[in-house]
Amino acid sequence: MVNFFHVQCGAHVLNLIVKEGLKLIDVKISMVKELVKYVTGSERRKLKFGGIVSGLGMSCLSKL
Repeated sequence: MVNFFHVQCGAHVLNLIVKEGLKLIDVKISMVKELVKYVTGSERRKLKFGGIVSGLGMSCLSKL
């Protein structure tokens, strides 16, 4: 019975750690989402983005 409580406690601690980590990156994820919305908002911006990607020697295999 004691081992069961240790497993539960460990899972709870891990859950709390993950939640805090996600809070830290939540702002950055929101910024990336807004950037994608902006770039995909017009055909001209998509083409310019594609040109920048090509200029950097990268390939864009999927859509934004």
